[in-house]
Amino acid sequence: MRREEKIHLVSDEIAGKEWLGVVVDNDDPLREYRCRVMVYNLFDTLEIDHIPWALPRVPMSFAGPNLEGDPTDKDGHPVIQPGAGFGTGSVPKIGTKVKVIFDNGNIYTPIYFGIQQINEALRQEDYMQDDEDYFGSHTMLYDEDERLKIYYTKRESNTAGDPDVETGTPETGGLHIVLKETHIQIDNENNVYIENVNADDPKTLCRVVMNNTGMITIKNTSDAFSKKFCHVIMNPDGTMSFQTSDDISVETKGDLKVDVLGGNNSKKGKVDLYVKDDTTINIDGNTTINTKKDTKINTEGNTTIDTKKNTTINSGSNTTIETKNNTNIKTSMNCTVECKGAMTVKGASVDIKGAVTHNGRAAPTGSGCFCAIPICPFTGAPHVGNLTAGG
Repeated sequence: MRREEKIHLVSDEIAGKEWLGVVVDNDDPLREYRCRVMVYNLFDTLEIDHIPWALPRVPMSFAGPNLEGDPTDKDGHPVIQPGAGFGTGSVPKIGTKVKVIFDNGNIYTPIYFGIQQINEALRQEDYMQDDEDYFGSHTMLYDEDERLKIYYTKRESNTAGDPDVETGTPETGGLHIVLKETHIQIDNENNVYIENVNADDPKTLCRVVMNNTGMITIKNTSDAFSKKFCHVIMNPDGTMSFQTSDDISVETKGDLKVDVLGGNNSKKGKVDLYVKDDTTINIDGNTTINTKKDTKINTEGNTTIDTKKNTTINSGSNTTIETKNNTNIKTSMNCTVECKGAMTVKGASVDIKGAVTHNGRAAPTGSGCFCAIPICPFTGAPHVGNLTAGG
């Protein structure tokens, strides 16, 4: 092409027109999101390496403000200093159809913009197909290869302001950020949902819900529709609940301390331990339980406490152990029950086996099974003793 023809082509056939092309190279050595576009009817016969790099025409800027005033060079010309960059940018996909214009009609300065075709996978997204979601929606970022999308839908949340960790993230309403199996949503009622699904086992997931009242709910489950779960609820009033469908294990190589505080951090809290099935507590070392007020343990099944060393229960008030089934207290060594006040052992029948020693004297009350006469006045034989054997 002669120079005269080239200038004529630039001025009359390129300037002020939009051209259609396809991205054939996106490996920009300058990393400025440039690409080579094979422009139809212009670059059809060119080798890819001979196609000029096209700049993106999108609202993007990565320059920052000057950090040190307005410096100049030795000739007094302003010097642009790098600052805190900002902006947006995306690497164009090879094979994408775009529109192209040429800056001032210069064939060597193409600018690409305006995706000519909507990706079919994006078109098939639920929020693009539903009329209530589509109108007022925004797709800020979409990458089918990386399974990444950021979008907004105008529809109100279907949780009515009371999000349920069981139902998971609502399919519509608010800002959505999705990357592979992780989904983050801020709905239009200011509730926040985070859900992460195991890529190898879609039934295994972790779900976090932060509602607009300040409550945080965390649930981990191996099957969203099964009874296997771990559930934690943290309320804005400071209360917290923990539920699990299976065993709980707490292991520490050091000391374990649990303080239950009442209002104003005073040690006047309350502990309720409720067990519906068998409970076993195994302790290899000394165990001390101190309470200053009432202590109550309720179980509907068997309760076993095994200790290999001393066990002490100190209570400053009443202590009640109540079971709906059998209760066994066993020891392979000595057992001492000491009471400074009156002690009552009550049952339909009381069976005491083994030798029993009692130091004291029976008081003559006129009733009961104990003899209050130490020596028979007729024979001189002893009538009382402090040891019973057999049984």
